[in-house]
Amino acid sequence: MRSFASSDFFRVLYAHLGSLITAGILRSLAWLPLILWMSRAMPDDSVGGSYGLGALGFLVLALFTDPFLSGVAMSLSSRIVENQPTSPRELVSGLGLRYRALLAWTWFQALVALLGLYNLMQILSPSSSVPEFFAFLAAALSFWAWLLLRAMNVHLPYLLVEETVPLRKALQQAFLTVISRPGQSMSHMVFRFGLSLLLLISGVGIVLGLGSFCVLHGFTTQTSTTPPKP
Repeated sequence: MRSFASSDFFRVLYAHLGSLITAGILRSLAWLPLILWMSRAMPDDSVGGSYGLGALGFLVLALFTDPFLSGVAMSLSSRIVENQPTSPRELVSGLGLRYRALLAWTWFQALVALLGLYNLMQILSPSSSVPEFFAFLAAALSFWAWLLLRAMNVHLPYLLVEETVPLRKALQQAFLTVISRPGQSMSHMVFRFGLSLLLLISGVGIVLGLGSFCVLHGFTTQTSTTPPKP
């Protein structure tokens, strides 16, 4: 797979914009119930903590549903970089692609993010019983672990779909790719964060492209040279 410069990525994105928007909208359905609940329900009027329980329930639902729907964006990205047809029939066939592997990966990332949030709350809370030094150390480690996972996430979908390797082996290869090319991995991650920020600022981009544009970027950044496989 050849490397894509940023200009080439945007050119490919523009050429398949309609299909990518469709995949992005489909993936956003997993998070729509949570967004509606948090925007319409009133925390002050909730009874017995129903607002928090409802938000938690819809979050769990999204974490189970998103890996199933994200298979469409992955299948579409694979077809784009391989110059294969991208008709609606091919889009639907991507539903549930590598679901169990993506489900495990999604929940692992969520747990790391939750741990980081907990550590941050320990720093901000004046009544925390955790010593300040350990709270800052735990928060820093959680932050770097989260960054590592996000860098690995650039390569993981490609490994799961194109090379069809088991999740454990895909994680090992993604990890080796990140640590063997830290500069390149960091540039890809910064580019993805910037793209996500632009989509968030645009508002409508959250629904139309956040769930598919970054997936395409991950597929187009793969090269024919890979680090030694474990």
